[in-house]
Amino acid sequence: MKITLKRLVLVMTSAGLLGLYGCGGGSSSNVGGGTTPTILSGIAATGAAFSDATVTVTDSTGATVGTSATIGADGVYTITLNAGAVAPFVLTATRPGEDGASESLVSVVSSVTGASATANITPITNLIAARLSPTGDPSKLGAELAAKTANLSTATVSGKVDEVQAILAPILTATETIGTNPLTGSFSANGAGYDRLLDSVKISIVPASATTSNIEVGIKQQQAEDVKPVTIQFSSNTVAASVDTIPTIDKTKLVVEGTAALIKSFLAQLTTCYALPLANRVDSTITNGLATGTAVNVVASACKSAFFGDNPAKFKSNGSVVGRDSNGSGAFAGLFKDGATGVVFSQGSYEFTRANGDIVAGYKSKDSAGNETFDTFVLRKDTDDKLKLIGNEYVYGGGVSAYQQIRTFVNDVPSTYYSTGYALSMPLMSGVAYVKITTPKETTLTMIPGSDGMVFPKLNANRVAVKSDGAVTTSISDMVSSGTSFIRIRSEYADTTSTALHPAARESGLAFTSTDATDPEISGYGNQSLWVFKYYNSSNVLLATQSYKTRARANTIAEMRTRAWAKLDATGLKYLTDNFVASTASLPSNNSYTKLPSSGLADLTWEVPSGALPPTSVTLFGKAGPDTDGGGTKVNFNDAQSVGSTKRGVTISCANGTGEKHCVSGSIGYTVKAIMTGLHLWARDPSGREYANFYAAYKLN
Repeated sequence: MKITLKRLVLVMTSAGLLGLYGCGGGSSSNVGGGTTPTILSGIAATGAAFSDATVTVTDSTGATVGTSATIGADGVYTITLNAGAVAPFVLTATRPGEDGASESLVSVVSSVTGASATANITPITNLIAARLSPTGDPSKLGAELAAKTANLSTATVSGKVDEVQAILAPILTATETIGTNPLTGSFSANGAGYDRLLDSVKISIVPASATTSNIEVGIKQQQAEDVKPVTIQFSSNTVAASVDTIPTIDKTKLVVEGTAALIKSFLAQLTTCYALPLANRVDSTITNGLATGTAVNVVASACKSAFFGDNPAKFKSNGSVVGRDSNGSGAFAGLFKDGATGVVFSQGSYEFTRANGDIVAGYKSKDSAGNETFDTFVLRKDTDDKLKLIGNEYVYGGGVSAYQQIRTFVNDVPSTYYSTGYALSMPLMSGVAYVKITTPKETTLTMIPGSDGMVFPKLNANRVAVKSDGAVTTSISDMVSSGTSFIRIRSEYADTTSTALHPAARESGLAFTSTDATDPEISGYGNQSLWVFKYYNSSNVLLATQSYKTRARANTIAEMRTRAWAKLDATGLKYLTDNFVASTASLPSNNSYTKLPSSGLADLTWEVPSGALPPTSVTLFGKAGPDTDGGGTKVNFNDAQSVGSTKRGVTISCANGTGEKHCVSGSIGYTVKAIMTGLHLWARDPSGREYANFYAAYKLN
């Protein structure tokens, strides 16, 4: 099969602080018109330097009047403006990843009175830009300035600085930065002073419509595992007086000065480890560029010193320890793979501190082929005062991420719908019969074993768990698996005029909350929302309790509609339509499916439109029974294949799960009675949100 399948009341007089501002008003002025060029400079940082980014300056005419060199490890940029540049200016620092997940921060200069001006570019200036933008989208501010729909006069900018300083007052007080102007203040990206403030706030701005964006300000600090982080949410057009007040912040719980530098140093150490040849990293036998082994086989001192106690055996995260088994599984399995040689770890960020003092840090990794991923490490300060890998030390697997999906029905286009929610990831675990999860809204979810991992129980059209015969049940032992670990908290048809029944009534095999959350409720979820997992055995004995915090909340449906998505091309869509098998008259439509290829494996390719995230995993979903031909009572299966973010195609490997045989001997093809129910293109953004364009290979009733 060839599928060519991608925000107290503090009032500050900012005008007196903004040394770069002129006499005010909305009038424009030429700069750089004399013999002395006009220079803009400052720091671009999020706490850590906003390294690898380039700053562009747009003037009031919409023209690009200056571009910086690539920002380095100190976050400093300098730009000489073109002659005749017309103030005000919008500055945008952008670092596009090779995976398409670009990040940008915006700042402003209302006027320049001399030969130079300072303009820092940070998440706080980005928030100021959002408050200045009529759409609430900082990335559009330059165009809005040129179109004269945005006012960047001295008085207007000064007022917005006052608003943002008032919103942030408690954290400014705690970090002793209340007198520092966010646009023009002097600081260094060293984790101290104002930079410590940047390390202590997480500001999220997500476009929700053509006229507004959803904003969250979160406080990053030390908290117990089961304590909800401090956050406030508001809209870009919410008047400042109506924005919730951040509670008083205990400054002793904030990040220790200098942590950003320690994170940076750790990532450099890990990069040094992966720069070594495989034969130097481990002492295991290497075959075709692969080795198996455990922590004891990691022998390079550059690698061992990246772990707490200089001992990889002390690392544990979600039940996984350092090593690589015959199935390719294990924590830091890349240490045992030649293909991981040359991986570079960068863009470290402080996320929060666990109750025991361990640091959770975000990072980007990039392999020698340019493929990028974003994730987090748990680090602990060692006796040499360096941060090193320790893991969360949890015994059981677990995790939760914001998950967004568009469910595309190729053979039933009106049924295409958006779903948003959270994906809860847990493998099958010995002795674990079920897991109870308490959500941020203090509702309870149950997960049970499926064929390849823990999944939600199958629900009926009323969103209630059922037995294999369809009868309602509250007994966990009677529940049957749904095949999904994605809980949908809201779903809407792509066609906003659709009058069809809610998708939950038509796709009973999936997991939906008992009632949909509203978009405003979803935007009220904190980025670092708290989820508590409780693991039980078959005798209902509690085995362990583990807490997880997300890095980003789920998008609202309105936010999802503003996105571009990776997609199949015409050839891939044609395969799904040409090989569609309709259900018989005696069966419901959702018994329809698409045939798997009669020989070979799924050979998939895809397209990535501008602004879309390219897939880094492709999964084929289907059903098959336990018989050698895939017949018998069918259960769900899925074959997932990781792909490099620069790739646009892959052949999906085939592996049988528990109770089903969809692969023929040698994993070279599919059994004749195995069927495909869909496939998806999956990606993760730098904040940890996951996106999947799922192509349903069947129809809905």
